[in-house]
Amino acid sequence: MAKLPMGLIGIVFAGLAGQALAANTDTPRQVAEATIAKWNEVVQRGRVDEIVALYTDNAMLLAPNGQVSKNPAEIRAFWQALLERRAGEYRFNVVEARDDKGDTVVTKAVLSNNQKLAHSAQTMHYHYDGELFNVFKRQKDGSWKTEVQRWN
Repeated sequence: MAKLPMGLIGIVFAGLAGQALAANTDTPRQVAEATIAKWNEVVQRGRVDEIVALYTDNAMLLAPNGQVSKNPAEIRAFWQALLERRAGEYRFNVVEARDDKGDTVVTKAVLSNNQKLAHSAQTMHYHYDGELFNVFKRQKDGSWKTEVQRWN
């Protein structure tokens, strides 16, 4: 069995520890921006399975009409209905983010929509007054998923 020099082992462990530390030192704003960017990417593709995968297994979604979805099938139905009537490009934008207990980030975002005018090269930009609140939870693998999402 080949032996690795102790210095090399030390460098490997230091590198791994540094990666773990870096992963845990992101500010709440950085976590929110990165997670919302992933949401924007997945929503633009319009694949419901990918959207549902952004939620934790025990996620809860509170729709604008007050309906509460507490399981993946209900969350899937919400997104399926939303995507079927979608026009243009939806985009979430982070307004604020705060840390809660280290493994939780609470965010407030707004939803905007870009649509092309009929028979025009112009693009209209809609900015909705509605807000989207998210509770992001860090997963065992270091990724972040949505545990609670409230649409206003």
